[in-house]
Amino acid sequence: MPKKPTITIRPPPPAAGVPSLAEEAGFRTPRTSKASKALEVPHRPKRNVVKRADGRELRRMTVYLPPDVAHRLAVRCAELEVDVSAGLAVAAEAWLKR
Repeated sequence: MPKKPTITIRPPPPAAGVPSLAEEAGFRTPRTSKASKALEVPHRPKRNVVKRADGRELRRMTVYLPPDVAHRLAVRCAELEVDVSAGLAVAAEAWLKR
């Protein structure tokens, strides 16, 4: 018996030129300097790095949360029309700045 596909509802990507909620909150994708680029091995692929359609490169991670926290996070991100990754990135940046 074939497995049924899982369907998830996601908000549409933000319009070009419109800052996302994560950008408005001060989260920026990290930029690499020329010196650090020179140290990279050009033929070695980056592990666990995902390139999004909008050009962002993000590192794939597994995060374990209590079920109630995961549910509240998903609901809040849906209300704000951001993906969970952006919501967690904003929260992590705020936590790291303390």
